[in-house]
Amino acid sequence: MVLAAKRAYKDFPTVVNEIPESGLTYDNNLCEYARMDNIFNHAQKAIGGSSDTAQLALSYYFNNVYRGIYNEDTKHYYDIFVILAVLAQCAIDGCKRLYAVDVNDEIKRIRSMQCMSMDKDYPKFMKYTSKIPSVKNGKPRSNEDISKDKSKVENRIDNDIICPMNWMQENLEKIQMANNSNSEEIINYFSEKPKAKATSIQMNKIRKLVEGLDNFTRRYRTLVDLNDNSQEDFDILSELKSKYEETYKIVSSMKISFPTMYRLVESSLGYDFGSRLDRKYKNATKYTVKLLNVLYHGNKTLFLQCFSKEN
Repeated sequence: MVLAAKRAYKDFPTVVNEIPESGLTYDNNLCEYARMDNIFNHAQKAIGGSSDTAQLALSYYFNNVYRGIYNEDTKHYYDIFVILAVLAQCAIDGCKRLYAVDVNDEIKRIRSMQCMSMDKDYPKFMKYTSKIPSVKNGKPRSNEDISKDKSKVENRIDNDIICPMNWMQENLEKIQMANNSNSEEIINYFSEKPKAKATSIQMNKIRKLVEGLDNFTRRYRTLVDLNDNSQEDFDILSELKSKYEETYKIVSSMKISFPTMYRLVESSLGYDFGSRLDRKYKNATKYTVKLLNVLYHGNKTLFLQCFSKEN
C-alpha cells in the first residue's frame, strides 16, 4: 500500500489547494444560520458549474492533443481544468469552511475567456447530458419552450470535437435492448405461498396510503426544478421526504400478517389476480415501485420473507 501511494504521488500528481481560508466565523443565532444556509446554496451551484466547465475544458484539451495541436489555447485548457479542480474543492468544502475566492465569479471569468467562447462549444455527448428544465418559477414550461431549448443545445454541438466521452456515448448507443425471451418469471423467486388468507382491510388501507403518496408526489414533483436549487425547491423536496417517512411510519406501526404482506407483494407485481379482492382493486400494478418501497421500509423482515433464500 505504501509503495502504491508512493507511485501515485510520484507519477500521478494531485492538484493542491493553496487558496487561503477567509477566516469567516458564525455566531450561534438564527440570522447566522440563515446566512450559512444561503452560502451552502451558492456552494451547490458552484460544484455543478465547476464540474460542467471542467468537462468542457478537458474535452477541448483532449481534442487538441489528439490532433497534435499544442498552441496557447491548449495550455489555457490545461490550466483551466487544474484551476477548476481547486475551485470544485473550495465549493465542496464551502459547507464547512470558506476560502478567499468567490467560486461562482471565478467560473464566470473562465467561461468568458476567448478560448472557451465559441458558437459551437458542445461535444456530441453533451446532447445527452444537457438538462432542459421542465419547470420555471414553480410552473410547468410549455412544450414549445422546451423544444426551443433542445434546439439551442443542438445548435451548440460541434461534431468535430474528439474526446473520450464521445467514444463512451457511441458505445452506449451500440448496446442492444435486453432479450426477454429467456427471462425467468419473478414468481420463481418467491417463497412458498401461505395457505392462510390475507386481511382485506389492511390491504386496502396500505394500497390507499400508497395511492395517496403517489398523488402527492405527482402534484409536487411538477413544481420542482432540480437545476434551480432555489430555497422553494428545497422546501418542496423536504416536504416530499417527510411524506414518504410519514407513510413508512404508518405502515411500520401496523401489525401486518405474513399472508397479507405476501399478497400485497404478489399482486403489486401482477401475479394471481384471480381473487375477488384484487379484482376490486384494479390499480395493483400501477404503483408497483412505491408499494414495494413502502412495504420494505414498513417491515423489512416480513417483506424479505416473501422471497426464497435459495434463489
